[in-house]
Amino acid sequence: MEIRMRRGQAFVESFVFLIVMSLFFIGIPFIGKLANDKQALQNESRYMAFQYAIRLGEGAKSFYDSSYSNIKKLTSNAQPGQDLAKSEILRNEWQIEDKGIINSKSQKKIVDKAKRKFLISSLFLEEEAKLIFDTEYEINAKLAHNRSSQSNTAWKKENSKTQSLAKKSNSLLSPVDRPLKRTLPGFDSYKEWIGEIPSNHKKGLLNVFN
Repeated sequence: MEIRMRRGQAFVESFVFLIVMSLFFIGIPFIGKLANDKQALQNESRYMAFQYAIRLGEGAKSFYDSSYSNIKKLTSNAQPGQDLAKSEILRNEWQIEDKGIINSKSQKKIVDKAKRKFLISSLFLEEEAKLIFDTEYEINAKLAHNRSSQSNTAWKKENSKTQSLAKKSNSLLSPVDRPLKRTLPGFDSYKEWIGEIPSNHKKGLLNVFN
C-alpha cells in the first residue's frame, strides 16, 4: 500500500513538473515579447522627445501615431536669474531663457491574437520621457540631441544589455523550438542600431534635420 502511494505521489509530482516546464517554455516568447515592446516604447519615447525638440512640435506628433508630446513651460524660479527685477527682460534680450521640458509618452496595447485561455487577453504598456531643451548653455536642440545620442549612458550601455538579453532568450528557446519547427521570435529593439540611434528609426533619419 505504501509503495503504491509513493508511486502515485511520484507520478503526480512528475506530472505537475511537466506542466510547469511546458508553461514555462510556452510563456518564454510571450515574456520576451513584453520585454521587447517595453524596451521599444522606452526607445521611442526618448527619441520622440529629441525629435520634438528639434522640430519644435511640427510633424513630431504625426511621426508617431500612438505617442503624444507637449511642452511644459518653466516658471521664473527655474529660469536664469529667477524672478529678480528685470530678469525676465534680460532673458528675452540675451536669448538665454530655457524653453521648457518636453514630456513624451509612448503607449501600446498588446493583444493575445491566439486567444489562449491561460493568458490575459491584452496588456497596456506605457513609457514616458522628459527632456529639458534649448537651455542657456546649449547652442540649440540639435547639438543637445547629438550629444545625447553619443552618450554611453543614453544609448550604448542600454544597447549592450538588451542585445545580451536577446541572445540569452534565443539560446533558451532554440532547443525547444527546433523540434517543433517554430521560428524564434523577432526582437526588433534588440537588433543592431545604426550609429548611436535605434535602428527602427533609420528610415526617418534622412529627414530628421531637414
